[in-house]
Amino acid sequence: MRYIPLLLLFALAACTSKAPTPEPELGPVVSIELPPLATRADTLAMRSFDAVGGPDAWSRVRYLKFDFGREAGIGKTVFRTHLWDRATGDYRLEWNQDEDRIVVVFNVNTREGTAAANGEVLPAAEQEDLLARAYRAYINDTYWLLAPIKLLDEGVTRTVVPDSATAEQEVIKLTYDNVGLTPGDRFWFWLNRTTGQLQRWGYILEGREDAPITRWDWLGYTPFDVGDVTVRLSKRKTDMAGTTHLMTDNISLPDTVDARSFSSFEPLFDEAASR
Repeated sequence: MRYIPLLLLFALAACTSKAPTPEPELGPVVSIELPPLATRADTLAMRSFDAVGGPDAWSRVRYLKFDFGREAGIGKTVFRTHLWDRATGDYRLEWNQDEDRIVVVFNVNTREGTAAANGEVLPAAEQEDLLARAYRAYINDTYWLLAPIKLLDEGVTRTVVPDSATAEQEVIKLTYDNVGLTPGDRFWFWLNRTTGQLQRWGYILEGREDAPITRWDWLGYTPFDVGDVTVRLSKRKTDMAGTTHLMTDNISLPDTVDARSFSSFEPLFDEAASR
């Protein structure tokens, strides 16, 4: 048997034994800027944000995928499937339109992108309308999903509405200073006094100033882990009659996504029922 010095044996062992690769640390990927909490309404808005995870947790959420749809009776209709890279602003939206599967890939910051039907890029004349429709869907559908983290956005004015409060809930009203597609909208948020969780919202939309407030209960809050922190999202909004549910469900917050997500115009998501 050939003699091998002890020190060399240790060296060989060090070379052949592989230390476990540490898990990558998840840090902020999205910058969240908050205004000073100058009023009681600001403090309530911050409590609502904290109730669904808070700024630190949400700054770590890069990819967000969900369906936006409606459930009435025993049937569910999926209007649109969304995938958002919150770090870059890249966005993918798919929906059924007549006999076509529409795919729009765009950037929410620049609003530039491309629309396709059944995997074929559409003529330029058809692009503008679909890109505008996709951007409106992004604004509308993500607000139904993410309103609690948007109460402190720039351009939002918050006021307390004490005469609408209850023993269990406090109410703040939101108006908008030239932000969004319909800055004339008005929203009311009923927040749980103990937890700050958004339990109901109501709104009067721009151009319908004389209409009564439309109210929906926010239900089905579900936790999602992001590294060592947790965010919460409501999957169901129910009208006051209790018969119709707007669904923001099939939610996932993946660490990575398909490499084709923001470049391919072939449908990547399960086809759902048309609107």
